[in-house]
Amino acid sequence: MSDFIINNLDYNYNNLQIDSKILESPEQIEQYVVNIAKQKWEDQKVILDNEFKQNYLKRLSILKALDMAWIEQVDNLTQLKTVVSSRALGQHNPIFEYEKEAMNSFKQMKKSFWRDTIKYMLLSDLIVGKNESIKVEFP
Repeated sequence: MSDFIINNLDYNYNNLQIDSKILESPEQIEQYVVNIAKQKWEDQKVILDNEFKQNYLKRLSILKALDMAWIEQVDNLTQLKTVVSSRALGQHNPIFEYEKEAMNSFKQMKKSFWRDTIKYMLLSDLIVGKNESIKVEFP
């Protein structure tokens, strides 16, 4: 859990903060992780002092996550094409196999898209430039 938090929510997380009671149920773990994400977002909002800047970071994070997810999806589908063509030798319908695996790949892409969007929003370095502009450096 500490590894997930450090790699996706807060680089400065200290794993000594975890109370063993939190690990007793999935709901408590989820609430704990959500609270860490909310606190990190509040920290980001100190730099992003108005709604326009906050929305700017959100848009950039969504676009970056979508771009990365789509690149990964295209690579997966290209590899899947090769794998499925070999299944035809095993008397499987290659079109059905491709569609089934492509749908699973798409569902996985959606999950990674949302996870990466949050990751980019919370872990990005925000550099305030002259005239109050914000430069975003993604992890």
